[in-house]
Amino acid sequence: MRKGFEEIAHTADTGIRAWSPTLTDTLTEAARGMFSLILPDQARLQASGRESLRLAARSPEELLHTLLSELLFMHSVRRALPVAYEITVHEQAAIWRCEAEVDYAEMTAEVQAEATEIKAVTWHGLSLHFDGSRWVAEVIFDT
Repeated sequence: MRKGFEEIAHTADTGIRAWSPTLTDTLTEAARGMFSLILPDQARLQASGRESLRLAARSPEELLHTLLSELLFMHSVRRALPVAYEITVHEQAAIWRCEAEVDYAEMTAEVQAEATEIKAVTWHGLSLHFDGSRWVAEVIFDT
């Protein structure tokens, strides 16, 4: 599989592994994976708004953590789920930057009742590396 994500087991919490040949797509797959843990069946959701994010970090790992944390914050404050992502990543002078356009769907009371809460993106076990053919990210979430 060229890109994707899967849930990974963790004793007390939950996590995801995401992969792709590009860093940009790996960040996108990690975001998709996190929100699939919150609400596995998102097919019925329709975008109702768009949010722009501009992020900077000192490493790809920090950028991954920051992006997922910002998306989780948006979810918590807006009671919305991202349904589509346009993410670009670039590095310049040892600073990693991410620009993201995120389409989100407002969560109805019914959808909120079905959703699983993720409290935080943790640093515990967080990794992001290039294995020679693809980027691989692993993230554990506090539930």
